[in-house]
Amino acid sequence: MLPRGIVDIGKDIPAHDYHLIAPTATLVAHESLHPALMGLLLQAAHRIHSGTDWFSRQGEFPSDKYTEIPVAHEAEKFYKNGPPMLQRYLSFWIANFIERMWVVIVALGALFLPLSKIIPPLYVWRIRSRIYRWYGQLRLVEQAIEEVAAADKQSVAEKQLRHLDEIEEKVNRITIPLSYAEELYGLRSHIHFVRSRVQTMLTASMGQAAQ
Repeated sequence: MLPRGIVDIGKDIPAHDYHLIAPTATLVAHESLHPALMGLLLQAAHRIHSGTDWFSRQGEFPSDKYTEIPVAHEAEKFYKNGPPMLQRYLSFWIANFIERMWVVIVALGALFLPLSKIIPPLYVWRIRSRIYRWYGQLRLVEQAIEEVAAADKQSVAEKQLRHLDEIEEKVNRITIPLSYAEELYGLRSHIHFVRSRVQTMLTASMGQAAQ
């Protein structure tokens, strides 16, 4: 439609509306064209041809109204809703990646949701394991002094004191978050307690040997 007065409104040119006949220009793509590129081509066509002029209203072109060729699904979505929402705010490659991978992203989200409940206990266990494993060494020291024969008490006590020195040296190198410092200091106090037991046994055995 060529509207009345569009050429010169003062001179009323043309004097009335004209119905025009013209061939339809169709943007055609091979079916193998990637859907993401299809969207880019449509956005480019929209930027170039969507403006108003003598023969068309704003946003009238590009359009799927004047074609007999099957319209691709991506094109139908563009004509109906415009550019994808993500591409309005993100760069093309990021928006396209999210759009193509949303099924995988949702699946990963469903996987990480239960993992988010498992990870904190695992973290706590991992931190505490740095401390608790040394209690096994302390228990071995206690068993050694409990099961020793009277004649071997002095040598065993001296050996276990050296063992305790090694344990304490390694414990002093442990680095843990401040929220678990209480358990670390508890371990050190227990090392001191076991050391006191060994030293008591050593003192007693040395006294017996002196007699």
